[in-house]
Amino acid sequence: MVDVGDAAQLVHEQARVERGARLVGPVLLGPGVRVRAGATLVGPTSIGAESVVEADALVACSAVWSRCTIGAGAVVHGSVIGHEAEVAPRTRLFNVVRPRCSAAPRPTSLLLDWGRPAARRARPLADCAVLGEALPSSYAIG
Repeated sequence: MVDVGDAAQLVHEQARVERGARLVGPVLLGPGVRVRAGATLVGPTSIGAESVVEADALVACSAVWSRCTIGAGAVVHGSVIGHEAEVAPRTRLFNVVRPRCSAAPRPTSLLLDWGRPAARRARPLADCAVLGEALPSSYAIG
C-alpha cells in the first residue's frame, strides 16, 4: 500500500488514481483499481481489485467488489456492488446490493426470505448471482 497523504486512505501500489480524482476520508483501493479524473470516492469506501471508477462518478460509503465498473457520472451511496458487476453511466444507486447479472438464467435462483410472510417474500433472482470472495490475507487494516 502507498500513502496518499491521508492516514485513512490505503491505496495499493498497483492502483492508479488520475489527477483530478478525489479521495475523501477512509478509502481502500485494491490492486489494479483505476479511478478516473473527476471521480470522487467518499469513505468509508472500499474498491476491489481491478475495478474501474469512471470520470465524474461518485462512490460514497460503499463496498465495490473485484472487477466492477462504475460508469461515468454514476452515483453509488451506501451500497454493496458485487463481483464483476457493472453500474451503467449516470445510474443512481442508494442503499442497495447490486449483484453481477449474467446474460443467461442460472440453474438455481436466489430467494431472499428473512422470515417474511409468504405474501411479502422477495421474488427469485433467476438471472443474477451473488458471488463472494474473501479478501486476501495481505490486507490488514488497523
